[in-house]
Amino acid sequence: MSKFEGKDVTLNYDPLADAMYIKRKNIEAEYDHTIEVDNIYLDMGVTKTGEKIITGVEIIDASEIFGVTKFDLSNIIGTSGLIEVYKETVKINIILEVLKRNKPFEKSINAKALNEYGLSNESFNIQATSAIA
Repeated sequence: MSKFEGKDVTLNYDPLADAMYIKRKNIEAEYDHTIEVDNIYLDMGVTKTGEKIITGVEIIDASEIFGVTKFDLSNIIGTSGLIEVYKETVKINIILEVLKRNKPFEKSINAKALNEYGLSNESFNIQATSAIA
């Protein structure tokens, strides 16, 4: 299992399950439900003030979604991206940097869906680097 830490998120990749999970840090919200946006699963939470926010992102079959091998995903250098929630849409952009033949190589995914769930307007960065020095 690979683990990455960022200021606002943690990222875990499990090669056996080929699943990636990005969890937001310092978010106080009770889990409410999960929605799917183009094979990307967004965990929703409700804050004490009633706002509906994204608390985590799960990508099943991550190697297929990113178009790389599981081995490539075992060599992630870091990740970046942005999730934006607007009144009408949710936009997801996640960029992975992996080592391929000892050179950095970027792969990204983009997804967009209607905000049919009443999510509160927000945007947050996905930025994390390897927790292993």
